[in-house]
Amino acid sequence: MISSCGGDNVDNEEVIVTPTNQAPNTFLLLTVNDQSKNIDLKPTLTWDASTDPDNDPISYDLLLDNNSNPNTIIASNIEGTKFTFDSFLQSEEVYYWKVIANDGNGNSTESSVFSFTTIDLFTITDVTTDLLSPVGLAFNGDDLYYSEVDGYKVSKVNVSEENPIATDVLTELITGRLAFSGSELYISQPQANLLSKTDISVATPIISPVILGSNGPTALAFNGNELYVAAPDVNKIRKLNISSTTPAFIDVLQLEFGPRPDGLLLNGNDLYIALRVGNKIVKIDISEKEPVLINVATGLSGPTALALDGDILYIAEYEGNKISKIDVSSNSTTVTDVKSGLSGPRELALYGNELYIAEYDGNRISKINVH
Repeated sequence: MISSCGGDNVDNEEVIVTPTNQAPNTFLLLTVNDQSKNIDLKPTLTWDASTDPDNDPISYDLLLDNNSNPNTIIASNIEGTKFTFDSFLQSEEVYYWKVIANDGNGNSTESSVFSFTTIDLFTITDVTTDLLSPVGLAFNGDDLYYSEVDGYKVSKVNVSEENPIATDVLTELITGRLAFSGSELYISQPQANLLSKTDISVATPIISPVILGSNGPTALAFNGNELYVAAPDVNKIRKLNISSTTPAFIDVLQLEFGPRPDGLLLNGNDLYIALRVGNKIVKIDISEKEPVLINVATGLSGPTALALDGDILYIAEYEGNKISKIDVSSNSTTVTDVKSGLSGPRELALYGNELYIAEYDGNRISKINVH
């Protein structure tokens, strides 16, 4: 308060000066560090607390986008000094971020701008190498079973271990694709026109035939006790009841000449079929007596295997040497490339966030993190 007195004939006046409300003090961004690389797709960003000269309560706005001076508000009125994303950022993107401190009286102070680059989600990693034409993959718990056509065997590796060591399960065996029903491992043997099985729960698994004369069976998919089998040599999808004492094939679908079904995946009543020569993915409803083919994905390059993660269908394109994907809940039949530069991907298997790939021509099992 400032008082002043006038001269004669001037009334005494009291002048009150109201202090100007000041903006919050400057503060620093902390993490993630500026220009960081390979940052998680759901990062936590932190900053120092700002102080206010007038002791006003402070809240923060977080801005983040691909502009060098970001202007997109991701979150506002943050009371603390950190923010964790609950949805994924884009892979291999450069993001810029800053924080604005607000005092509630219209005053604010901006931080500096930091940047970071998110991780390459689809980095390829070797699981096991020096194989001989791997073609089949199937998980039983943490154990990944895989078959080698030119190695004439089925082996397994525990993928939960940091440095897993492969163990042979069956040797001196003509092999193909793999599928589990409980502890029984089913093996298609196209070169022998045979479908076989073994019980992996015993100390020394022994192979036994399930059905002969299978017309070169390849992909396998279970629906309870019903085993669906792709028979590309006759362009058919067949099934058999594994609980029967004398299993017999029942034709489910006769395809037109030439498309060669080479990959199967069941999701409820939907049976997805990879047509290797037809260069597309189709599906049928197995509950229908006369199922109708529906196009799911077209314009492919030798699709041979499928894996489903929610609504995302991953596709191994053997001739295209890549993995692609499509959202099966959409109406589009156009796929998006996920990972190229592979060497003859023939089979896929999901394990949590990881997609395992049998690279037939590359003689290895590899994996990518898909989310």
